[in-house]
Amino acid sequence: MVQQRDAFLSGLFDQEYPKLIRLAYRLTGSMEMAQDLVQETFLLAVVRYEELTAHPKVGGWLTVTMYNLARNERRRYERHPEIPLESVINVSKEDQPRSLEELLPYQLSASDREILIWRYALQLDYPDIASRLGISEKACRMRVSRSLKRCKEILESSQ
Repeated sequence: MVQQRDAFLSGLFDQEYPKLIRLAYRLTGSMEMAQDLVQETFLLAVVRYEELTAHPKVGGWLTVTMYNLARNERRRYERHPEIPLESVINVSKEDQPRSLEELLPYQLSASDREILIWRYALQLDYPDIASRLGISEKACRMRVSRSLKRCKEILESSQ
């Protein structure tokens, strides 16, 4: 049974991966994001193996699933866009202070300062920050985004 499932999924992967990766890339414009979406699609195929084998058009099931995952990701990004730090703080090369901590406005809360320093000065990734804070990765991404937004608002209001 397990060998049959593995053979089915392996053959399906070999057959459908090229089409799915091209579609995902067209939808996202990013090869990294496209690979993540296709990987998540096949993960769902493994989890929903019984449903998938009963479906009359397995390739169509994968395509629709991947398209829906891409759409959900786009919605998530539209609701909670990541703001690049460079757009928040514009400093000329001659004027660069020694650290990010010096760049951040003093009106920013200690927790906002800390999370921005972890993310951009120490270059910690989201899972590491989430682990330090004891929160999920999604919640961590949200906090970083909100901290950047508050920083930008403070900087814009002081100009």
